[in-house]
Amino acid sequence: MELNKSIFYLFIAQLIFIITGYIIHIFLGRYLGPEDYGIYGVIISLMTMISLLLTTGIPTAVSKFISENIQDSENIKNKAFKLQLLISLFISVIYYLSAGSIAFLLNDALLINYIKTSTLIFPIYGVFYIYLNYFNGLQEFKKQSILLSIYSFSKLVLIIFLVLMFEIYGAIIGFIIAPLIALLFVLLIKKIEIPIKKTEVNINNDDIFKRILNFAFPIIIFSFLLNFLINIDLLFVKAYLSDQKTGLYTVSSILSKFIYLLSIFVPNFLFPILSNTMTLKNLEKTRNLIMESIRFAFIFLIPIIFYVSLRAKDLILIFYGQKYFYAWESFTILTISIGMIILFLIFSTIINASGDPKKPMFIIALGLIISLFLNYFLVPIYELNGAAFSTFISGAIILLISTIYIKRRFNLRMRFKSFINIILSIILSSLILIPSIFIDNEYYTILEGIIFFLVYFSLLIFIFKELTRKDLILILGSHFLNKTKFISKLFEEDF
Repeated sequence: MELNKSIFYLFIAQLIFIITGYIIHIFLGRYLGPEDYGIYGVIISLMTMISLLLTTGIPTAVSKFISENIQDSENIKNKAFKLQLLISLFISVIYYLSAGSIAFLLNDALLINYIKTSTLIFPIYGVFYIYLNYFNGLQEFKKQSILLSIYSFSKLVLIIFLVLMFEIYGAIIGFIIAPLIALLFVLLIKKIEIPIKKTEVNINNDDIFKRILNFAFPIIIFSFLLNFLINIDLLFVKAYLSDQKTGLYTVSSILSKFIYLLSIFVPNFLFPILSNTMTLKNLEKTRNLIMESIRFAFIFLIPIIFYVSLRAKDLILIFYGQKYFYAWESFTILTISIGMIILFLIFSTIINASGDPKKPMFIIALGLIISLFLNYFLVPIYELNGAAFSTFISGAIILLISTIYIKRRFNLRMRFKSFINIILSIILSSLILIPSIFIDNEYYTILEGIIFFLVYFSLLIFIFKELTRKDLILILGSHFLNKTKFISKLFEEDF
């Protein structure tokens, strides 16, 4: 499959996942109100943290080992399936028995039954993500994208329908049923064509369990700690502050994660490709992939973070309404924090693909310890902003450490000129927003602001040569670019 088509499929699937997820959150925020929405946010955060024990480690190992040895893909998948099912059932039992203790720590006994109901999700999610990463390892990105899209639409319809009847319980049940519907797609695929590729790696059947566990364990711990890091602030808010303030912070947390969810396809796409180039010991290609990934991440992330932070008040008013308005300050801080965590996640993916998953695990463990310490002292004093600053500081520290590590590990030369050009483009583009800020029409300013800002930013990075014809071929394909005479003319010097 062509590289640009692969990126397109994964991006569209991730976009569908994000849009349907935010429709759910906006609907629930308005329908349930701040107090119940805060409870829902806490339950979903807990579900997500526990689910990551199952949706990252073993599935990521499946993707890695299949991409390295496609001939043995069925055997790898079957072994991983059995292991995943066993672990997920064990986690479900432990989580169910811990419901009372978790509710006690969060200072709300009403959470017990919600936590017990959500236990059913873990075995289903575990199996779902095995197949999702099975297609990823085969580089069958279209099938992977279809599977994720079916899950996204199913979740949207089920949750909205069930919430109208059962409120918070309905949302939890919708989460449980949606991946089951998506798995029906797998049953409909009778034959998967697997291209035969020669590699230097041969996996002994008797050694598969051991290799999967050895590789997966650090990633499982890493993913759990990472999600704990980006959700621990909400749990501290729930433990120390009122349900109403928990609802406000849930809005800050959910909206700030928009960028995270929009960007997550990048490490998912990079991982099997980097694993393959590193296995073949193609150091130059690996280094180029890393540098291009960092450059695209900066071009994509920094302008979005800047714009969202600038218009935080308007975004909250449009999506959630006046009763959530006072979440705007913590939302602004969290948006910048999540941006740093995304960059850290991309760097961690690079380190994981090199076969050294323990390093990111130790870095994120340090970040979590710092965040726990900061939340404990800052939330009671500064409330929502204290929680947001705790994430900001810990995110900055882990990003700095991971940047230093990959620079030394791969002997990278950081392109500071590109960074300066991108920042300069953002500053110049932001000038177009100044008049719109004073126009008293929030819907108009958001729409117009996004369009003008992105257009000016795109033109400026063209001028500064941070986006070239080569990049457009990668994203759009050469056929489309050659047919688009205006764009081609802009890049004549790159022919």
